[in-house]
Amino acid sequence: MLIGPSITLAELEEKLKDRLYEIKMDLPKAQKEFARLREEFKRIPRIIVADKDGEEVETINPDFIKIPDQLKEIEEKIKGYQEQQEFLEEKLEELETIEERSKGRGNINKEKEKITLSLNDCLKLGIE
Repeated sequence: MLIGPSITLAELEEKLKDRLYEIKMDLPKAQKEFARLREEFKRIPRIIVADKDGEEVETINPDFIKIPDQLKEIEEKIKGYQEQQEFLEEKLEELETIEERSKGRGNINKEKEKITLSLNDCLKLGIE
């Protein structure tokens, strides 16, 4: 296991809340873009009729092929945001649980107690 940085629980909580806020701001934008592309896709003609050397030639509209790929990409992005949001909310809940369970016993001070994250944790939590 590769070891990442050691940070206080308070710093971790702050970084998780910041990342969660970013996701909550980006998710509606991605959803609007997805809805816009779906509506645009409905209006795009499948075949384009072009005049070539005096005769009409039917070709497939390149936008008709391109937009489904964009829709799939945005859909994956939305799914990723939702999974990250759920994961971050679980981790924030765990931090609150740790603090609540320590009351009366060791009284964990989030400002002083540190945690060492693995590089995998850093990637999952969006911590640099």
